[in-house]
Amino acid sequence: MKHMAFFASIFSVAVSSWAMADNFSAEEAALSAFSASDVAVHNQKSDCWFIIDNNVYNVTDFISQHPGGEFIAKFCGKDATAAFRGQHDNSQDAVLAKFLIGSLAQ
Repeated sequence: MKHMAFFASIFSVAVSSWAMADNFSAEEAALSAFSASDVAVHNQKSDCWFIIDNNVYNVTDFISQHPGGEFIAKFCGKDATAAFRGQHDNSQDAVLAKFLIGSLAQ
């Protein structure tokens, strides 16, 4: 049991450190699970979430900066996996990770 408590404390410190480095609170760093219907209500350019590879991303602030223009806005509230993977290789996953807010609830 001591080992489990030790690893739990290390994980907690790591999450807190990561959260502070990215200006997130520790609570925000702990990812939430969202249903597809949760994502579906965020279907506007002014409030845009989408799903890629069973993860949920809030890209509202990125739409205007997207190199491909506002093309991504048509995927707001939807699963954008096929469109994203059809246009991007894995090198763009680091950019995408900045907008990760949770996972798709199974």
